[in-house]
Amino acid sequence: MSGARQSPDESIYFPAFDWLRLVLAMTVAIAHDGALLDERAPNFAVQVFFALSGWLIGGILIDSNKKSLPRFYFNRATRIWAPYYFSVVLVFSISLLKEPLDSNWLEYLFYDLTYTHNWFISPRILEIKNDLPLEGTTNHFWSLSVEEQFY
Repeated sequence: MSGARQSPDESIYFPAFDWLRLVLAMTVAIAHDGALLDERAPNFAVQVFFALSGWLIGGILIDSNKKSLPRFYFNRATRIWAPYYFSVVLVFSISLLKEPLDSNWLEYLFYDLTYTHNWFISPRILEIKNDLPLEGTTNHFWSLSVEEQFY
């Protein structure tokens, strides 16, 4: 390689990271099924996943100049934010069909729309699970909240 820096528009692809992310995601999925013997494995998998994500996206941001940042956030909005908000609207809409609307429901919707699920819902999930829309179906939104707060 020459000493020239790569343009932010040119991305380096690491195929092994796709396999690593698959293994990490499967570790968490298997743990949710109760099949893992070591209870530390899913937490380790999540920590590695966040570190990997931070390294990859951090590299993009470090290599970016001010002119390319709007493009970075546009790409992020179309690939992550739009599907996320669609999922939130879908889950809460289905919840409205099955459960009555109450103040808790609006509070939880606010936390999900503002990426603060991990601050206000996750720490008390065991005590409020039955109050959550569809009995906690949105609890997996905590991980995207962490990622969005990080970036």
